[in-house]
Amino acid sequence: MGKRMRRGKAKGEIDYILLSTAVMLIIIGTVMVFSSSAIMAGERYNNMYFFIFRRFIWVILGSFVFVMGLKVDYKKWVKLSRLALPLVLILCILVLVPVIGHSVGGARRWIRLGGVGFQPSELVKIVVVFYLASVLDRKFSKVKDSFKEIIPPLVIVSIIIILIYNQPDFGSAAIIFLITGVMLFLGGVKFKKIFIGLISIIPFIVYALLNYQYRRERLFSFLNPFEDMYDTGYQLAHSIIALGDGGIKGVGLGAGYQKLFFIPEVHTDFVFAIVGQEMGFIGTIFVILLFAVFSFRGFRISIKQKEFIGKLIAAGLVFLIIIQAILNMGVVSGCLPTKGLPLPYLSFGGTSLISNMFALGVLLNISKSVE
Repeated sequence: MGKRMRRGKAKGEIDYILLSTAVMLIIIGTVMVFSSSAIMAGERYNNMYFFIFRRFIWVILGSFVFVMGLKVDYKKWVKLSRLALPLVLILCILVLVPVIGHSVGGARRWIRLGGVGFQPSELVKIVVVFYLASVLDRKFSKVKDSFKEIIPPLVIVSIIIILIYNQPDFGSAAIIFLITGVMLFLGGVKFKKIFIGLISIIPFIVYALLNYQYRRERLFSFLNPFEDMYDTGYQLAHSIIALGDGGIKGVGLGAGYQKLFFIPEVHTDFVFAIVGQEMGFIGTIFVILLFAVFSFRGFRISIKQKEFIGKLIAAGLVFLIIIQAILNMGVVSGCLPTKGLPLPYLSFGGTSLISNMFALGVLLNISKSVE
């Protein structure tokens, strides 16, 4: 009987399938950022390479933090997260200060230093995953019986969520809230207690959605964006037009017309619409499949990881990236109300890309200890 062939990867190797998937997403994102922004950049800045040049800089910076996440023992990041949490809390406060926080489109979500802006909420998402993993790992045997063991950490996370909500950034606040719920469930908290917590927060969610006029308009306009496509439904209506216009094969790379000032800032949160128009149904399905593979390989790392804290971190980081991808594509396709969330690895945005590349590095770091 012949020797049975070994399948999978050897222990100590990184998950090259996960790495290849993420690299493909980054490459597609870089191409689509240039395609969707070149004409606008030429008109606005007299330089068609304005946005793609910054994209390349962020990819380079992201590569450095990727290597840090890959090479440094992930348990050291867990220890640093306890120090980083007060820092991101301070950043979330500072971003609300008019002389420090930078406002774009009525939202104060950025801090600018030397002409370079970054979004603290993107850093918060990563820190919260590590921080909650640290807390739940230490208190795993207790949280099954007593929820009060994790009330102080949850109070801190809740304060951060409220600060981000007041930027206002309901999308990021909702993501951190969802991440917290998932981490608690994976960390041993009984589903009944999490469910009760979700039910109790519903009045706040309803208030958050209906309190601001623009949120009410977004909430109702997505049901039929073409009814008011020149006002509240404008962005979503043109996004749907772009996706439909692409057909099966797309109109061709660079040939899409919805990027010609029809969809505002299309290279950011709505870049998936241009993927659909220029690369067609085939292109959108390919991107969705890449995220599906990313999800499968990422959760596989979590399941096969023997150390509990490694399981929590891997699952939290994968969920963080995938839930944002699902919500973004749901918004762009008109399945969900419009929300300002980037498409991981594809959308133009430095803090998001760098944070997600760091998350990728940590995931691959954890993958080295599984077969």
